[in-house]
Amino acid sequence: MRSIHAYFKLKGRSAHAAAAPHLGRSALDAVELMNVGVNYLREHMIDEARIHYAVTNTGGLAPNVVQAEAEVTYLIRATKPDQVKELYDRGVNCSRGAALMTQTMVDFDIQDSFHNLIPNKTLEKVMHQYMQEIGAPLATEQDINYAKTIYETFTDEEKRAAALQVGIKEILN
Repeated sequence: MRSIHAYFKLKGRSAHAAAAPHLGRSALDAVELMNVGVNYLREHMIDEARIHYAVTNTGGLAPNVVQAEAEVTYLIRATKPDQVKELYDRGVNCSRGAALMTQTMVDFDIQDSFHNLIPNKTLEKVMHQYMQEIGAPLATEQDINYAKTIYETFTDEEKRAAALQVGIKEILN
């Protein structure tokens, strides 16, 4: 998978939501509109791609204030770099459209990106040789008990999913 992780910062104008809402330009509204646009975009992208987001700044805690700033982060994944870039560009357009609709401003920045895994067969062979010599780490009783404690916090659905990931067809008790 290839990915782009980006932040979108929206800036508007604060106002009192009861006394002068017409003076405000809500950055939080812009973030919400961007998210709606990206959610509609999901229907029109390749099946192998994923777009995840988290609102990282809602602009404040007061409900009676038009929020002057807000921020959302997106992680966009696809199998090829050009597919990721295309989806990122479409997400940027969603942010621009949201800013236009709310008369706010948007800044966006790619936080990081991962592309094109290039295998290194020589290093792989050397590492494999040393790992064979060293051997796998042995789990202590404490390690096993800790893993069991975590496992018991899983729902039955999560236990089934975990079992399937390691090739087990039934839930372990």
